[in-house]
Amino acid sequence: MPFPSARKCLEEFDLDKDGKLSHAELGSCLFEVLSRGGCPSPKRTSALMLEEWALRSEGLAAGEGALDRLLRAAKGYCAEEKSTRKRTHSEAEE
Repeated sequence: MPFPSARKCLEEFDLDKDGKLSHAELGSCLFEVLSRGGCPSPKRTSALMLEEWALRSEGLAAGEGALDRLLRAAKGYCAEEKSTRKRTHSEAEE
């Protein structure tokens, strides 16, 4: 399943409709996007991404631009995790 655009995530997860995702809204968004994208460990990955965002943004909400960058990073993390698991599984079979 392809990852949604930042605009789609804002439409779905921006509960207060302020055009930005708060820390809680962003956490929900990342977890759901990674889960729907087939990420092997969406809870762990979304928590790590959320922690990194909180440190970098100093608690600010994520607007559309930041959310777009976070979604691209999430897609990369997911692909890397799938590849690592597949490679580890193949090595275990040998």
